[in-house]
Amino acid sequence: MNHDCEAKEAIVSFGLVFESADWQSLEIAVRLVPELAIVAYILKRIHLKEIKFPLEKRGSLVALMPAESIEIAGYSICITDIETFIAEEVFPIQSVNELAQVLYIAFNRCKESAYWATQAPPNAEAALRRYRCNQKRLNTAMAFKMESSTTNQQEVE
Repeated sequence: MNHDCEAKEAIVSFGLVFESADWQSLEIAVRLVPELAIVAYILKRIHLKEIKFPLEKRGSLVALMPAESIEIAGYSICITDIETFIAEEVFPIQSVNELAQVLYIAFNRCKESAYWATQAPPNAEAALRRYRCNQKRLNTAMAFKMESSTTNQQEVE
């Protein structure tokens, strides 16, 4: 653990005071949940680039990322990860606290996706195609049922 700089200020979090001598303890705690290190890295980039809130689109986050993938806490992240695991529907993001939550959820989704990919059966692609086909049929049937229900309701009125 490398602590090249000395902080002159204490950090107060959850009613606890952490001074520079406590950084090792904080680092050990963050290592338990490596996604937090990634969240902290992106929040740091937001602070350094003086980004203002609200963040209106996913592109606001993509612009913060280096062109090449980066490795943090044993995880490799890249622009594609942000585009894949942060839904456009979460925007606008109003504050740094909200962004931290969105990022943490996104990186957990990424980790979960990677886990399930390692558990995939040998014929996963064919199974996924069948699933998508069945989903399309189900969605079409549901849309038809809803449309029929609306039409019948209008006829009654």
